[in-house]
Amino acid sequence: MAQNEHDQRYWLIELLAYWEGRVNVSYLEREFHLSRQQASKVLGSYRQQMPDNLDYSYTQKAYLPSAGFASRFISGEADEYLQWLQGIPRHHLQVARLSSPQRQILPHILRPIIHALTFGYAVDINYASVTNTTEERIIAPHSLVLAAGRWHVRAWCLARQEYRDFVLARTRTASVDETRDIPSPQEDHAWHTWVELVFAPDNRLAAERQQALVQEYGMTDGRLIIRERAALANYLIKQMGVNIKFLDALPEAQQLVLVNKRDIEQWLY
Repeated sequence: MAQNEHDQRYWLIELLAYWEGRVNVSYLEREFHLSRQQASKVLGSYRQQMPDNLDYSYTQKAYLPSAGFASRFISGEADEYLQWLQGIPRHHLQVARLSSPQRQILPHILRPIIHALTFGYAVDINYASVTNTTEERIIAPHSLVLAAGRWHVRAWCLARQEYRDFVLARTRTASVDETRDIPSPQEDHAWHTWVELVFAPDNRLAAERQQALVQEYGMTDGRLIIRERAALANYLIKQMGVNIKFLDALPEAQQLVLVNKRDIEQWLY
């Protein structure tokens, strides 16, 4: 990991080149709040240190990783890139994070998917679902999603002819397919539709316990309204700890209920 300002910038250059398949001056300008001249100087300095790592593409107006790319500043682990995507801040204060089982996402799986996301290609994957045995799928990914503690890729499934979510850790193999005609991400209706989910304290709770939840979630008039993509509504409900199939026998376990389930039922499963 970067130990000084220069290393941090070189780290990002390698991270973007390795995972996303390209890096240019604009990325550095945006990430580090540099002028174009400053960003160009940083990129030039990196190329002086690692002259065989990047090749310039005039068609893409960006530097691409060379065939002999050898990382010096990044680990090459998938988790390193995914944590950067989350933008986890580093504070001087003592902060504890709940440990959770590490879901293994291998670099040779993630890189083709990121490449397809970046350049608009399809991916041929071998995928193990909970309901079916491992099977080959051809998908056209358009977004990464971190939900319910897992990384997913939102993609058009050519076999099912619908947009679905695929858990990255369940993907066994992945290879880019540049030959497929794929739909525009704009056609993912559930992704581009926004819905409001209305949560409230379980009315079986005592009044003071309901009020505690109102305060905890900053509710207005006893309601918490969250706007989310329809495609992600189920993940949000799970994250809020709300069971929409049936009420828990103990209101202390249920705590919250989804008030407007009927309004958004078409997006739920």
